[in-house]
Amino acid sequence: MKKVGWVYRYRTYSIKCCHSNSCLGNSLRFKGKKFMLMAIWLLTNFFAQLPKGFEEAAAIDGCSRGKIFFTIMLPLIKPAIFSVALIVFINAWNEYLYALTFMTNDEMRTVPVGIALFPSNYDLPWGDMAAATVVVTVPLYASWYKVICDGKLGELQNINISSLHGYHGASIIRQFLNAGFGNLKLYGKRYWFDVTETYGREGMVFDGEVVKCSRDRVTMEFDNGKTAFFDFSDPAQYHSFIRTRQLTVQGTRGEIDDLTIRYLNEQNVPVTQTLNRIDLGVYGNQEWSHYGVMLGEEFLFKTPFKNARFNDDEIAVGSCLMKMHEYVKTGEEFYGLADALQDMYICLKMEEAYANPLKKIETETQPWAK
Repeated sequence: MKKVGWVYRYRTYSIKCCHSNSCLGNSLRFKGKKFMLMAIWLLTNFFAQLPKGFEEAAAIDGCSRGKIFFTIMLPLIKPAIFSVALIVFINAWNEYLYALTFMTNDEMRTVPVGIALFPSNYDLPWGDMAAATVVVTVPLYASWYKVICDGKLGELQNINISSLHGYHGASIIRQFLNAGFGNLKLYGKRYWFDVTETYGREGMVFDGEVVKCSRDRVTMEFDNGKTAFFDFSDPAQYHSFIRTRQLTVQGTRGEIDDLTIRYLNEQNVPVTQTLNRIDLGVYGNQEWSHYGVMLGEEFLFKTPFKNARFNDDEIAVGSCLMKMHEYVKTGEEFYGLADALQDMYICLKMEEAYANPLKKIETETQPWAK
């Protein structure tokens, strides 16, 4: 290597063009030295396995060293070159430590570093984002959504939700109102009240302890004219026998009022019906399992896991896994990254509204929404 000048030319080039905030410089200085050695080591083994007779025969025929290399030896190791190039590329792409330590310009950061820093910079809760994909496949929410998609409510106008917190609530609001990636204005405030604890993650509680409980209220006015009223009490809304969830969705021809559905039929006759949950084995000797949710004579939801003893969350998780399988097969998304980022962005704006009570907070179009 010294004889052909590779080492000194490479070092000179590194000094001239490599600095900490240059993508090319970062690649040459931090990755080039390490991965050039790897490539040389791997290719040396491939060259050593080539029969020397090929090279000697070409020399007897009068070929120069360069012609022997480019016309005989190099074509023989094309598969090796491709393999080494792939290995070096993957290792260079995944390089993290040097890029994190020496690169200070955000625009020049490599992809692994950018991804790693995103949660710390924006406090992104991956667990919540994953859980939000499950919410709309829960039997009750899936039934509500089927009512909306069937057009029973007409053109939707507003939603009032107190059954889900933060990110999950934002996800349902966007989906039920079909708000897409439109911008909105928010006004909100966080209140605190006393409530007697009756239920926790460990089960029922009977000691009568009074605890502080927050109540978050946010008004969201979307650019398309639709409005959402978010009202959630944490943790009482999830774990209490004296606080319950509420969901109201109003359209031009009807409304969802929790388990009651009111709408006008084709003759404009008002109809009131109640969601009816069908569970097998509740009062009999059959093994318990959820079957579906009905509205009148119509099934709004049927579990894809018949006779399986799954609770609602387990049905939702299983449904998501099935949809992920379909995504792998067909490429059809059911809750893409852009939607997840948009819901998380709205959740962060909700937190900003709590920190600035009753002050107007506005969203802006983000890169994933363009």
